[in-house]
Amino acid sequence: MANNLKYNYNLIFLFGLCIFLFVYFSSSTRDFKCSNLNEPEKVKQITEQNNLDKPNLFEADWKSIFEVSDEQKFIRPEILIKTAKFMIEERKEDDEELIAFVKTLIEPPSGKPINLTVKGKSDFSQHGQTAILERILNSSRNGFFVEAGGFDGEEMSNTVFLELERGWSGLLIEPVPNFYQQLIKKNRNIYTLNACIANNQPQIAKFKVNHGLSGRNKKLSDNQHKGIGEKFHYIYVPCFPFYTIMKALGRTQIDYFSVDLEGGEFDVISHIDYSKIDIKLFSIEWAWEESRKKQYIDYLSLHGYRLAEIGYVDVFMIK
Repeated sequence: MANNLKYNYNLIFLFGLCIFLFVYFSSSTRDFKCSNLNEPEKVKQITEQNNLDKPNLFEADWKSIFEVSDEQKFIRPEILIKTAKFMIEERKEDDEELIAFVKTLIEPPSGKPINLTVKGKSDFSQHGQTAILERILNSSRNGFFVEAGGFDGEEMSNTVFLELERGWSGLLIEPVPNFYQQLIKKNRNIYTLNACIANNQPQIAKFKVNHGLSGRNKKLSDNQHKGIGEKFHYIYVPCFPFYTIMKALGRTQIDYFSVDLEGGEFDVISHIDYSKIDIKLFSIEWAWEESRKKQYIDYLSLHGYRLAEIGYVDVFMIK
């Protein structure tokens, strides 16, 4: 009974609030709508009362985000706004509406012949990652990979070989729009997503961009900031939890996950719920930082993984 009364009082309050807001805003604009605009003094008075001659600070703030750099134009404003809405509402990674939204952002395989810039080549890994994968995976065929930090889909790719020579399919996640635009022109037979990976809730992240060294601003190490140098620009990118992305794709089993995020690697692997996502093999960039390498090994060892191999810049952990 008490709950019903509380519910009814809330309805009455909300109804009253709506009426008040309607009356208030209607009366505050009535003079402007109905005034004789041929009377200059009257127009000036109404303009000053309604602050119509002053810039809309809210719009100006958002404009500074949407126009932070020329590259920002490749990410539609409505995507950032929708992501911000989910973030403010603190939607969780298994939220059905959030999953449905991310599903609309994932591009399916092109179905066209692959269009690589370099013809007659299939191994584009930068530091021998393909050879290591062949050893660990025993040249297995028809698996499924995820490559986070896919760049342009060709240069420095750890997965082109798997697709071309071993018949694998997969998902390539690339947050930087310019790289993503190059990626989709390659016609790879994979799913693609222009976004970054968040923790357990959607968010918008600031990226510092300068070719292959680009990364999330607050995750870059001091050495990586120095490596990027002075010639860079910023972009704002929508980010979604890894579980959300995989549910949107309709897949929770991954044979190989390549994680190369210029400093954001541990943030990703430490926020995966390994009871929901089954990942057989990781390669994670440690980029000659011993503390990062140890961090990856120690953490994943607690989740059923063992060290398979240490590459030139990657740690390979297998379940």
